[in-house]
Amino acid sequence: MRLRRNCPRPLPDGNGEEGGQAAFLRGIEAFAQKSSIDPDKQLKAVAKARYWQGTDPVVAIAGVQPAKEADPDVRLRVRLGSQLIKGFCIEGMNVEAARLVETMPPLPNREALPGAAADLFAEFLLLDPESAQLAAPLLGLPVEVLKERIARRNDGDYPGILPQKGLEQWSQPWSPIFMEWKVRYIHVPHEANGKKNWLFDGIDYILDDNAAGDGKIVQIGGVSPLSTHIRQTFKERLREFVSSGGDSKGYAQLDDWMRRVDGWCFVSQELTGFRAMLAQRDARTFRTPGTGMTEAAADTVPFLLNDVLSDFYGICQGQIFFTDLILYDKFGRVLELARSETGSGLYKHENFPLLRDAAMLPPRSLQPAVTAPAQLPPRLLLQHMRLEVLLSDQQDDSMMLGESPRVNPICGWILVNHLDHGLLLYAPDGSAMGELRLQKPARGDKRVVWSPPVHGEIRTLLQIHQVFPHLGAFIAGLAGRGEADFSAFLETVDGAMWTLEPLGERSDLHLSLLIGRPLALVRAGFRFQLEGPPLTDAGWQATFAPIEPPFLKYGFSLRLGDQIARNDGTIGYFAGNDYTCFHSVAAPPFHTGYVCRIGPPGKPQGNYLELAVGASAPAYVTLLADPRSPIHAFTGLLPVKDFKIPARFFEPALKKVEASFHIGPLLTKIMPTETTGEEEQVLENTVAVLPPAAQNGTWSWWEKEWAQGGGLQWNRYGLRDASPDARMENASVSLREGILQLIVALNEEKKE
Repeated sequence: MRLRRNCPRPLPDGNGEEGGQAAFLRGIEAFAQKSSIDPDKQLKAVAKARYWQGTDPVVAIAGVQPAKEADPDVRLRVRLGSQLIKGFCIEGMNVEAARLVETMPPLPNREALPGAAADLFAEFLLLDPESAQLAAPLLGLPVEVLKERIARRNDGDYPGILPQKGLEQWSQPWSPIFMEWKVRYIHVPHEANGKKNWLFDGIDYILDDNAAGDGKIVQIGGVSPLSTHIRQTFKERLREFVSSGGDSKGYAQLDDWMRRVDGWCFVSQELTGFRAMLAQRDARTFRTPGTGMTEAAADTVPFLLNDVLSDFYGICQGQIFFTDLILYDKFGRVLELARSETGSGLYKHENFPLLRDAAMLPPRSLQPAVTAPAQLPPRLLLQHMRLEVLLSDQQDDSMMLGESPRVNPICGWILVNHLDHGLLLYAPDGSAMGELRLQKPARGDKRVVWSPPVHGEIRTLLQIHQVFPHLGAFIAGLAGRGEADFSAFLETVDGAMWTLEPLGERSDLHLSLLIGRPLALVRAGFRFQLEGPPLTDAGWQATFAPIEPPFLKYGFSLRLGDQIARNDGTIGYFAGNDYTCFHSVAAPPFHTGYVCRIGPPGKPQGNYLELAVGASAPAYVTLLADPRSPIHAFTGLLPVKDFKIPARFFEPALKKVEASFHIGPLLTKIMPTETTGEEEQVLENTVAVLPPAAQNGTWSWWEKEWAQGGGLQWNRYGLRDASPDARMENASVSLREGILQLIVALNEEKKE
């Protein structure tokens, strides 16, 4: 309801117009004024993420030659009536079609046929070798000689254009048009006795080795029309792949590959209605009300009776195996591939040689007598669902991007400082928030210590907590930890960044040796969202006592980030408000209590987030990611979801980021800033240092000095190149210790 209140609605005019484009535009204008939106900006409707629904299993049957007319790439030549064959000439002798037609019985009811029917009938006689018995007396040629000559069908013998198809000797082809099937489904509960039967491996769900069915076998069947679309789809995918990323060799082989695909003997189709019947929805072919519905027996197609009696699950997760599979062709012939009846069919259903995709291979058969069952991992039945990604405000999780104004999901920035073995910290707008470094106390081991920035108003960690709560919580979670935790975090982050592509090209590559890439702390929430109310039990027993679908209580896993995909920007995340454990995409160099790897992928029951389909509240995380790359989310229930951080949240901030390096003791001297009079003098004094290799930013020197009123304060100096030559200057040389600072736009691409 909150989203509905925050959306523009059509505004009728004084004439009572309720709809239409004009009313919609007036509603948008009124909404913009009410929300104080800049009049220079234009509101646009943007579609939200789509919903997804699981599909029925697909069966592909090999060794079945599809009908040629089913190939959409085959073009049929079309002829005009004036181009029909109306005679032939053999050995200089002409035979007109009319002379042959006179010897044949007349076409019945000719007046009701189109005018071209008689011409086509005459052409048929001229092209049929069996008509040689009629034409041989007219030409004075032996019947066998004339029959052989007509069978050649030389273009020179016929004035006109020969038809493209139908000239070969006809034989009844095998043209399968639909299959009738029956399977048995064994449902495996999501969990039993407090232990999960379905384990998420980071990509999809697999069956636990000790899992068992619920003890009930559901029989489901139907009729599915057969199609050659698997061949056509593969050809189009192959053509698209070669066109978008292929080389010259691929282009040269494309035609040959296409011809080989044309030779595939495959027909395929979904098990139409499988999921609908499993959800207690009867959508079977030929099921129409009538007297036949009450008869004791059926004597029409479909041959197999499919009365489905199933408990309601709302989710498909289990194993299936075929008991019956029958093919029908257009001439009524039947091929029984598998039958449950003894002694019929090419195979018994127990040993039917079903080839299964790797994702459908079960660890073992739940029906010991069946050798090749197919595994169906968890998917909702007839229910559209999506994974909703909610970028929330860094101060308030209830404020969502796209629903509330002035939302900023960036909680802060971190920058790995390779030179100092530390972390540079920044506010969402790029302002410096200090740094985290290891320091050795007077007693004890090294500990992580937070230091405030050299300039600005931030002096205490409490100030950061009050304005940037998640950045403050991140700092507090690391501060005080030992060297092992801090080193593991730095090395894990640095290792994950090496797998990103591109590596973040800068205008000065020397910076890669000093600092890493700027990484954003991003606040985001995740939840499964159904399109409409959840599917419920349609059985009579639940009519007056509705039961909540059990799948609403299941916990389903979510994996964030993909180290294999070079364009994934995820480094890791903190779950909820817990900043004591960092869940990383990359494996840590050694085990600590602070860094824990996500998954890892391929490991069942690994370290993943858990979401419930029926939960209204999102599961929040604070992501650590490169905002210039997409973030991928894996659920198994849905296709892989990827999303990006809008550029308006990070491009301005990256232009303000300051990189600071601790330098010293440094033997140098402080001198007044030299100026030519044409330049604006910014800093009064400069420090002589060796020229830094990175020259594309603004360098400065910060040093703590005693203030006139007492206490230490940071003072800023400019830089001047230290001369390699011996020079007499009016300045004393001293040992100094401070911070060398660089301001450079870290989001700019390298310019050639």
